[in-house]
Amino acid sequence: MASAHKFAKGKLINNPAYKPNGFKSYARAAIRYNIKPTIEGPLCAINKVAHQGKFGPGKAIGGRTTMHGHVLAKKDPT
Repeated sequence: MASAHKFAKGKLINNPAYKPNGFKSYARAAIRYNIKPTIEGPLCAINKVAHQGKFGPGKAIGGRTTMHGHVLAKKDPT
């Protein structure tokens, strides 16, 4: 049975406002593919703590703490 849909190739239009940024590409790839920095640079991989639960005065103590491993963060300049 032949398909009723016919597809045609459209013309590709580049975004004139696009400005390539190598640092952002590196950071995005490092996050996506779980790449840790191997040489000194402006970023480092840290373990981030996330809290979820009951906070504030008058509430019962409790909740849940989880560790989010390999989060890229800027290094502290000090």
